[in-house]
Amino acid sequence: MKTEKEIAETDRHKKTNDFLKSMTAAEKLGEALVLKPEWEVKPKSVAVTHIFSVEFNESTKELQLTVNGEVYQTVKTKDTMSGKIKFHSGLSAVIDKFNLWKYDEPKIKN
Repeated sequence: MKTEKEIAETDRHKKTNDFLKSMTAAEKLGEALVLKPEWEVKPKSVAVTHIFSVEFNESTKELQLTVNGEVYQTVKTKDTMSGKIKFHSGLSAVIDKFNLWKYDEPKIKN
């Protein structure tokens, strides 16, 4: 024997099925295509420029790495000479990477 809850559930499903059968194909299609704005597919052709910079402030004796406008890391140095050496060492490492990646070679046009 079915409980009242099961009977109510069956009646609800029957009413829903009857309602769906009475709808035309266009009504069903219109009912099925409900899109929320946040579901919209965004184009992926947006170009973003990423910027990093290394700065040495001789008055505060700090090396500062800035990535996309935000301070990423700050390093204190013992003295100005030590800071200059570390700054130029970092600059040399970046230049070496660009040479390794061959960014300094001209691009080949097809």
